Amino acid sequence: MNKKQILTVTVLLVVGLLVACGRAPDDVAPAVDDAVPVSPPAADDPAAEGVAAYVDGRPILEADFEQGLAGMIEQYRRFYAQYGQDLDHYLRGSDGSLLKLRLKVETIRGLVRLELLESLCEQYDIAITEDEIDERFATDLEEFLVDMGMTEEAFLEELAAQGTDFETFAEAAKENTRVQMRSERLRDEIIPEVSVSDEEVAAYFEAHREDYEVPEQVRASHILVNTEEEVESVVSRLEAGESFAALAEELSTDTGSASQGGDLGWFGRGRMVPEFEEAAFALEIGERSGPVQTQYGFHIILVTDYREGETTSLDEVVDEVRAAVEGEKRDRLFQAWFAERETEIELDLRMPLVAAALLQEDDFDAGIEAFEALVEDERVDDPYLQFYIGQAYHTKMRTTLEEQAMLEASTDRTAEDDAQIEQMGVDAETYRLRAIDAFELALAELGVDATIQSRLESLRGADDETNENAGE
Repeated sequence: MNKKQILTVTVLLVVGLLVACGRAPDDVAPAVDDAVPVSPPAADDPAAEGVAAYVDGRPILEADFEQGLAGMIEQYRRFYAQYGQDLDHYLRGSDGSLLKLRLKVETIRGLVRLELLESLCEQYDIAITEDEIDERFATDLEEFLVDMGMTEEAFLEELAAQGTDFETFAEAAKENTRVQMRSERLRDEIIPEVSVSDEEVAAYFEAHREDYEVPEQVRASHILVNTEEEVESVVSRLEAGESFAALAEELSTDTGSASQGGDLGWFGRGRMVPEFEEAAFALEIGERSGPVQTQYGFHIILVTDYREGETTSLDEVVDEVRAAVEGEKRDRLFQAWFAERETEIELDLRMPLVAAALLQEDDFDAGIEAFEALVEDERVDDPYLQFYIGQAYHTKMRTTLEEQAMLEASTDRTAEDDAQIEQMGVDAETYRLRAIDAFELALAELGVDATIQSRLESLRGADDETNENAGE
């Protein structure tokens, strides 16, 4: 991944998923693997109009849920586009409907955790002022630009290339900063300090030694064009004495660096695509490359400075390492504490399908039962409901067969194992037949769906194979 890709991903994460779904950044975010207790889908209640869920009586509005879902989908759409893929392709048909349902679950999970964080901050009297947020945002942005070797002007151009502006970016980033700072303050309140041994510090340093070494770096500028003819013209003009910086500004298709005379700043190995990196690190200071072709086009590279890599001993960074170990330990303890609080909340989710899908992620069998109960629920009109049920039974069948195969491969099987293997075969067949029934009902509802038809044929093929084996 090169610098532009890193920047794109960073911008999208800030503007999209982190804020829209109410997630705190990973370093102090609440754990995501623990179950969120969910009540059975509630009956329609006029008093709850416009409310997607209640968290301990605190409402999550449908408008906020829809905004969060839209933000998540847009974030993923842009992220996929960076790799030449169209997210809309994956949101079509039955599989696409199931994917969107899972995104809804992730959206509500994020909003529930954000609401819980809000409640806990009120309980512990934790508040963040706008001045604190502004100061933290400015510091983080400055550090980001330094790390990326970018100027503010280049960053603004990159934002524009991503279809946004600084005001939109700043608003989203500051909201994310607010969540981050609240998480940190709550962590500091709950886990004020921890003890760390010298052995833990030494072990951490050995495991993260590369983080404390100064890597070999070069500073380089480049001119990027699209065709071989264009790059040959650039070479001719450079050899004729024209300014590298002026040509970069005039011709380079990398708009982020073109305005800086092609300057990419400092970078170490692993930051650029291989062809570019190999050429840049092979040049001496002041030396210019010939045409270098990468997936982005044709580059002319000029190395303007170089730094040798330096090794670091533990003694030189022991305080920094100790702080890192303490931070990680406090984060783990805080995440465990927050996860425990999460299991204590009362969640009244007003969206039956999302409630069933959320339950299924935490208890697969209970989730299937919840989906099946929705067949007679007049509030649910999703034409893919039977597909969700069929897909769940299909998954159960495959999981059971995999477990059966593992047990059959055991070299020290017991009589109890053999009985379990036999029962697994019976269970897998039951799941297969239920999947077939649900998929058939889904097709009756939907008409033509290639995905469902393919799975039906596969499941029926398993039946044909069984009959053929029995005939032999």
